[in-house]
Amino acid sequence: MTKAAKRVYLVFGIVTMIMVFGGAVFMVGTVLSLPILELNDAEGPYTSYFFFLYTGINFIFLFFLAMSSVRLFKFNSKGISLLKLVLKVELVYFIVTSLLWLVPPIGMSAGGATGIGNMGISPQFLIIYPVTGPVALWVLKLFKVINT
Repeated sequence: MTKAAKRVYLVFGIVTMIMVFGGAVFMVGTVLSLPILELNDAEGPYTSYFFFLYTGINFIFLFFLAMSSVRLFKFNSKGISLLKLVLKVELVYFIVTSLLWLVPPIGMSAGGATGIGNMGISPQFLIIYPVTGPVALWVLKLFKVINT
């Protein structure tokens, strides 16, 4: 592995771990404030269900991002593959959750829970990581800096 490839692995490992740490902090803060939140109301009677669903999915995303980050720190090419997969699945998840807003009986509940239930992945949107991460990895592969 070249020195440039090792730097790429370390940079993506660090960025990913920062996103995981920030997401975990935000998610814990949201879950701890749960007793004071009134999630269900007349317009969104299923908001609490969506909140717990979104929070659980966010936890799974953070877990796999942390796994990919650890593999990247070990210069394991499976870390890049896992990172690309998780970021692509997050992008699909974002689109699906947005489309749920349009479903009449549950749309208000899904929309209401989107902001508070997705705190785990919210730091990634500061740099649009689910989009910029795979694009950057593709460019690096195109210029043969990395092999994966």
